[in-house]
Amino acid sequence: MRLRHVLLVLIAERPHTGYDVTQRMQKTMSMIWSAHHSQIYPELAAMEADGLLTCEAGAGPGPREKKTYTVTEAGRHELRIWLGSPYQPRAPKDELVLRAFAAASADPAELAAVYEEETRQIEGRLARYATIRAEVEESGHTDDPTRPEFGHLLSLLHGIAVAEARLVWCRDTVRRLRAADLVR
Repeated sequence: MRLRHVLLVLIAERPHTGYDVTQRMQKTMSMIWSAHHSQIYPELAAMEADGLLTCEAGAGPGPREKKTYTVTEAGRHELRIWLGSPYQPRAPKDELVLRAFAAASADPAELAAVYEEETRQIEGRLARYATIRAEVEESGHTDDPTRPEFGHLLSLLHGIAVAEARLVWCRDTVRRLRAADLVR
């Protein structure tokens, strides 16, 4: 998956500015994809040049123009092709799991502190996900696969399940590291 496909997914729902896209990624897509605005704006310009988006410029809140992007038929076609193409899994890269793998080289108490911090971070994410879930479910359209809320809920439920599993793993890792530190 490329950033281009993520942008098509978001802008196909409704026209967005680059700022809107950045905010949506931070709020509702953080469990799926992240990108910095320094990546988003050049890709939006490239997609416009490739005919996948149109851009309407207007007065912005500051000295710059506000550019609102809309998906073209070519963009919708590109999105449909990507959605129907075979999924290409990516090899996982997880520094936290690598640290667990290398635990024999660490001080158990110091490593436990790393996992305790990750536990706090996950608990915070789960709290944010609960708020987002309530907002999505409040829309009343989560059972209709033709509505964006349906997919939003599915991806959010995946993010919640992954975060909950990681939380269980982190707590168990802390327990095991603390027990190993007592034995030393």
